[in-house]
Amino acid sequence: GPPVLVAGAGPAGLAAAAALTRRGIPCLVLERAEEEDAFGSWNHHFSGLSVTTHPRHCALPGADLLSDRREFPSDVLTADDYSRYLGIYARRYRLDVRRGRTFLSVRRGDSPETPWTASFRGPDGGVAHLPA
Repeated sequence: GPPVLVAGAGPAGLAAAAALTRRGIPCLVLERAEEEDAFGSWNHHFSGLSVTTHPRHCALPGADLLSDRREFPSDVLTADDYSRYLGIYARRYRLDVRRGRTFLSVRRGDSPETPWTASFRGPDGGVAHLPA
């Protein structure tokens, strides 16, 4: 069947995609941002932010990478640190993140084989449709 489409490569989208991947369910993450180091709105809304929670409490499911004090030695995380962690997480699970794509709609498909169709705007500005 068609892959599960995940809207956004922020922490929730990456965690959902990793959970699907761990279960052997094909998925595709569509992310609006085009920059390779951008994950959801994290970089835009939290620039300059320091997270005051200890790094080990900020980990996403299945990857306690933040407990590695060599990689993240501080007792607080900056937005840049967390963004770097999200990139490590996406690479660890080999998530298929397609950048420059904005979800527009999801509608019922035309057949049982394609029960849903998602529409999104691609990096070239054109609208594309994927079965989901």
